[in-house]
Amino acid sequence: MIENIDKRCKQFWSKIMGDTSGLYACFETAKKYFAEKDYLNAAIEAYWCRMYCMYGEPYGISDIKSYERVASKIYFNSIKRLRFSVLSKSMFIVGSQCEKALWLHKYKYKERKVSSETQHKFDRGHVVGKLAQHLFFGGVDASSIWCGECYVDNTKMSLPFHLKQQCWIAKTQSALPNNVPIYEAAFIYDDVFAAVDILIKSDKGFVAYEVKSSTAITETYLVDNALQYYVISHNIKLVDFVLVHLDEEYVIEINIPLDQLTFANCDINRLFVKTSVLDKVLPLQERVRDDIVRFKQTLANGEPTIKQGEHCNVPYECAFIDYCRRH
Repeated sequence: MIENIDKRCKQFWSKIMGDTSGLYACFETAKKYFAEKDYLNAAIEAYWCRMYCMYGEPYGISDIKSYERVASKIYFNSIKRLRFSVLSKSMFIVGSQCEKALWLHKYKYKERKVSSETQHKFDRGHVVGKLAQHLFFGGVDASSIWCGECYVDNTKMSLPFHLKQQCWIAKTQSALPNNVPIYEAAFIYDDVFAAVDILIKSDKGFVAYEVKSSTAITETYLVDNALQYYVISHNIKLVDFVLVHLDEEYVIEINIPLDQLTFANCDINRLFVKTSVLDKVLPLQERVRDDIVRFKQTLANGEPTIKQGEHCNVPYECAFIDYCRRH
C-alpha cells in the first residue's frame, strides 16, 4: 500500500495543483480507494481535494462546494476507520516529568516555547542520529513520505500529522519482510505511537537501536527505551534493545562540536558505543503499562492543577514554563 502512496505522490508533485485536473484527479481517486476500503489512501486523496477546494483558485468550477462536501465526507469516514494513537513517545516522556505538561502538550500545544539551548540539543541529536545510520548501510527511512507536503496554487500545504503517522507505520510494515535496516521504524500499540531510530532483522528476531547524543546512559533514557520496547515488542519479535551513545574519550580526542560531525570528519565505529539495555527495560514494563493508563486518564479530564517546582527543569526544561507562570 505504501509503495502506491509514494508512486502516486511523485506523480502528484509533477502536476500543478492550480490546474483543475489536480482537483479532479484527487476527487476521483479518493472515491476509488474508499470503494476499495483502502482508507489511508482515500483519506490522503480526499484531504488534498479538500485543500484545493478551500484554498485553490476555482477556475470556473461552479459546483466546487459539492466537490468539497463529498471529499470531506470521504475524508472523515476514512479516518474513522484508521487506528490513531492517544499518546506518543515524546508525550509519554513529557508526562513522566509532569502530567500538566502532558495535558498542555495535547490541548494547548501553541503555548509551547522551546529555548534556543533546547532547540540546539534537538538539532544536535538529529545530526548524531543521522550519523548512526551509517553503522547500518542500505536502510529504508520509514519516516520519509513523499505525500507529506504539496502546493495548492502558491500556498504550501502539509498533511496533518495523524495521516503522516499512518503513512509512517504503513511504510514500516512494508519494509519488515525485507532483510534491510529500517530507520525510524514506527509502530502503534495500546493507543501509543512510538518509533525507534534503527531496526535490524536478525536470524532470531529483530534488534532495536536507539541513538542518543550523550556519553552516558541515564534513567530517563531507560524509561524512554522501556516504552519503545513495550510498543514494538507487541508488534514484532524483539530479541534485544540496544542504546547507542557517544564514546566520551573519542569525542574529546577529535574535539569537534557534535553538530558539526560528518561521516567524513570522524570514525563512525569509534564515535559510538552500543550497549544492550534489555535487562534494564524488561523490569520497567509494568511501570510503563501503569503510566499509560494514568496518562490516558489525565488526557480524558480537564487541565491538571500542579504547582511549579523542581520538576519544571528536571530532567528537561519544560516548554510550558511561561504558560504556568502566567496562570
